[in-house]
Amino acid sequence: MDNHMTSNRKISLPERAALYMVGWAFSFSLAMIGNKWVQGTIPIPLILWARCGFALLFLMPFLSYEKQVLRSKNVKMQLLRGCLTSGAMICTYMAYQNLPTHTAAILGTSGVLFTFILSQALLRESIHWTRWGLLALGYMGVLIILEPMDLFTHSKGLYKGLALLGNLMGSCAVLSARVLALHKESTSTTLFLGTAIPFAVYTLLGPFFQVYTTGSFFPIGFSTRWGILLSIGGLGALSQFFYFSALRLAPASFAAPFEYLRLCIFIPLGWCLFHEIPPISFYMGALLILASAFFLVRQKHAFA
Repeated sequence: MDNHMTSNRKISLPERAALYMVGWAFSFSLAMIGNKWVQGTIPIPLILWARCGFALLFLMPFLSYEKQVLRSKNVKMQLLRGCLTSGAMICTYMAYQNLPTHTAAILGTSGVLFTFILSQALLRESIHWTRWGLLALGYMGVLIILEPMDLFTHSKGLYKGLALLGNLMGSCAVLSARVLALHKESTSTTLFLGTAIPFAVYTLLGPFFQVYTTGSFFPIGFSTRWGILLSIGGLGALSQFFYFSALRLAPASFAAPFEYLRLCIFIPLGWCLFHEIPPISFYMGALLILASAFFLVRQKHAFA
């Protein structure tokens, strides 16, 4: 009897949101691997232009069923989210291309802290004190790996700063998506405008950045590179869909800790594909981060 009831148990909203965030972690990490793969051969604004353009193509079959996809109830918020997403993407893609995979992935987790703080300040989402303590534990691990003095003395300091700036803007974009979800904005409208606005931005900015590019636009393996760009676009569309779907079911402070999952995907892929082996300090910090993420997800106060 108990086994029968257990087998027919419906998936709860938190569990559905968690599954969406797992999908986000995989799609985002694979897109970043593709971005790093074409490093030095295609300008970043062009990568982002192609990523948004291909994402629009992937979305079209699904959006065709939505007759009022362009009719937003919150135009100003959609424009703000689109601009924040544009800035976050260019900072993030530059950082992920120019930093070792393990450093870029760890810096990416700083977005969790920004999301927690901003969701408390702006959305008034209640966060239990134990979650703040676990979050602090995770950031002790981030500091161990990051080595903060590198921000001022290391040649990669600029890209570390861009990664943090991108995470801040990305967290603001996440919170704006949460606001849109709370106001019952159509998922199709948010997905379309969240891709179309950055596409327009990169269309305008692309020519100004390409003049500084030394790499050839038509190198050997041209078709392979465009195949990677196509994959980045499809994965980008999937990542947006997964994250926004999670935010429709759960507070931003619940979804944020799942961003730690990218560490378990992106870093091993970087190790295998780019031979970027983390130092010993990385494993010490990663242990704290993963412990923090594990207990954050298990917290009973996620929807307090």
